[in-house]
Amino acid sequence: MDELRACTKYLSDYRQSCLICLTESWLTGADPDSAADLEGRNQNSGKSKGGGVCVYINNTYCYPAHITLKHQVCTKDIELLTLSLRPYHLPREIYQIRLFVVYIAPSADIQVAASTTHKLVAQTEAEAPGAANFVMGDFNSCSLKEHLPTYQQYVTCPTRKTACLDQCYGNIQDAFYS
Repeated sequence: MDELRACTKYLSDYRQSCLICLTESWLTGADPDSAADLEGRNQNSGKSKGGGVCVYINNTYCYPAHITLKHQVCTKDIELLTLSLRPYHLPREIYQIRLFVVYIAPSADIQVAASTTHKLVAQTEAEAPGAANFVMGDFNSCSLKEHLPTYQQYVTCPTRKTACLDQCYGNIQDAFYS
């Protein structure tokens, strides 16, 4: 946390980022929320032993009252946090962003994890058909290609050695290039 606090205070890439999504945070219910506070950011986190997903949202990007926790899943197969965001500035045709932050452990049943993710994304699409949806995180050996065939996988470069374990899928084509 000290390194992350220093980066958000002194490095413009961190300070100006809209979102910081973390996986494998190792936060637990015993950790006070204040231990994970970053200045100028509001926080929503899913906590468990090991793993753990956490999202920091820059207050200059989105008013805190326009952030809603939609889903929080913590099983042996998947940790997933879904947030609905209404940032200050969005293209007119997009009225909100749905953010899914995912951690799938190497020991997880990847079919269960992928099915859980697909079910929540499909539910979100039915609730908010015009939203921009982004599914990101540490997927280890799980691929969502067959479960989310209309979503583009934006990360095309290796994220750990020669493997692409950290991924970002979205329902807006060419929204990001790695």
